[in-house]
Formats: sequence, structure tokens, C-alpha cells
Amino acid sequence: KNWENPEKSPNLAKFTTHSNQINSWVIDCILSAKDNKKQLSRYIKFMKIALQLHSLKNFNSCVSVLGGLESAPISRLKNLKNIPDNMSSKLEKLKEQYSPLNGYRNYRGFGKVQHCIPLLGVYLRDLTLISDGNAKYLDENKTLINFDRMKL
Repeated sequence: KNWENPEKSPNLAKFTTHSNQINSWVIDCILSAKDNKKQLSRYIKFMKIALQLHSLKNFNSCVSVLGGLESAPISRLKNLKNIPDNMSSKLEKLKEQYSPLNGYRNYRGFGKVQHCIPLLGVYLRDLTLISDGNAKYLDENKTLINFDRMKL
């Protein structure tokens, strides 16, 4: 599992760190606002950014922004109930598209989108499940290689 070792896959580690930084940045920007009105304004701005990232097919960053918007500190803010209904429904639809339920079924339903930044976590999850859930060898003597595992 080279993807789990930052020394063997430094670019993957940087990509993951960047995604986490986006998430933290969203939270920090909203919480650092001086008053409730500013917090609401920033929350709506990040909703629009998430929608734009989705339209640009930057799925990974879109999910990072959504993660910040759905974080515990942000969800506890009481003033976010004043979001316009049209924006709220767009956000709910976007969250549904990236829902991890049923193995990211809705995200996988996007099909083979060309020229995009995919949701990397889905691929890493698949690689982990393939690696952990399928034996490398078909026998106890480790003489028969499980080539079906390579096809997954």
C-alpha cells in the first residue's frame, strides 16, 4: 500500500494535506467573521464557491469546501438558518451528489468525466478495499497468484 506511506507517495500526501487545508480555511474564514451577518455572508460565499468548483469539475476541492461548511463548529452556528431557500436547496442537492452512502453511488453516477479533478478519497478507498479484501495468493503455499485481484 504505497499510497499510505508519505515517503513513497509524497505528491499524494501533499494533495491530501491541501484538501485538509481548504477544509480548515473554510471553517476559519467563517468563524473569524466579526458578527453574525458577516458569518452568514461568508457561508453563502463558500456555498457559491462549492457550486462553482463543481461546475469546473474540481470535485475534490468541492468536497473539501463542503466538508468545511458541514463541520461541527459551523453547523452549531444559529444564524445560518437565514440562508435563502434557493441557495439552501442547491447546497442540499450538491451534498447529495457527493454523499458517501452506498459507496458514493451518486458521485460514481457522474460517469467518466474527462478533464476533471476527481474525488481522490473514493479511489483511495477502493484501493484499500481491493488490497485488504482480496488475497494476494489463492493457496496457502503462496504459489498461485490471485490475478482476479489485479482486474479489480
